[in-house]
Amino acid sequence: KVRVEKPRPEDKYGDVFVDTNRSFHIYKEWVNMTRPPKGDLRRPMWMNRPLKPVPEAYRIQKSEVRSQNKNLCLHSEFYIVYFYVYLLTCSTDKF
Repeated sequence: KVRVEKPRPEDKYGDVFVDTNRSFHIYKEWVNMTRPPKGDLRRPMWMNRPLKPVPEAYRIQKSEVRSQNKNLCLHSEFYIVYFYVYLLTCSTDKF
């Protein structure tokens, strides 16, 4: 859920607040609902992409296989925060 408000007088251009703890909590809930990949594929090979990677990029190396308890990648929190900041930045341009 994203909430956008009109800027207050004390706000500066580009000010964005993201509750990273809440975002990460939601992400962990989402990950717990996902299924582990079948076989050694990181993503489906049938997905259309403008620049399709080489087939080796779709495979998970043995060292990368996640355990059944779905340990989270350390960089995932960064991507969530980046995504929310992007959404908020695009939304605030319409005020």
